[in-house]
Amino acid sequence: MKHSRFSEKKVFKCGFCARSILTAILLTSIFTSCMTVTPVPPDATDREIIQMAQNAFDAGNSRAAEEYYKTLVKRYGTNINDYIIGRYELAHIYVKKKKYNLAAPILYELNSAYESSLPGQLPADYGKLVALDWNKIPQATKDEVIQKELEAEESRKSADEEAYAKEMEDYYTELQSIQDEFDSWEQEDLTEEESNAQAEK
Repeated sequence: MKHSRFSEKKVFKCGFCARSILTAILLTSIFTSCMTVTPVPPDATDREIIQMAQNAFDAGNSRAAEEYYKTLVKRYGTNINDYIIGRYELAHIYVKKKKYNLAAPILYELNSAYESSLPGQLPADYGKLVALDWNKIPQATKDEVIQKELEAEESRKSADEEAYAKEMEDYYTELQSIQDEFDSWEQEDLTEEESNAQAEK
């Protein structure tokens, strides 16, 4: 009798373990299939890529949505509307996932673009969305991004000034070279005139 109860417990435990393993495998399979990223067709339009990204995000596949928005910016980023949409939606995904360190630089860039643009130059709706998501960023992260941007701006200014100084130095060097060449020609002419004058005597 004891042996029978022991066997039943053993069978129950084995059955439970088997079901647990099968369930884990099934969930992993479902999760993996949901997280796959279907390649974007080479001839996909900007609207089609945006739709792919929205469908992926609605299905809970933020990884695929992220890749699609990156592809949108890469392929159609020269179009200002597509650039704004792709960059904002990418930042929005990061905000949703609380990856504020990734979202903040993008939102700062877009916010600066809206602040320096004229009315109608950029899609107005996204300007409001950018401001809303920027307000969700922790202040410490904002301050860090702003500081880095200010340092980068100073670095760019310094590089521009150095480049301008070098350009002017090269310009004046070239002018001096031309002047030296002109002086040389002038000296040759004077020497030739003197030689001719002496020959006539």
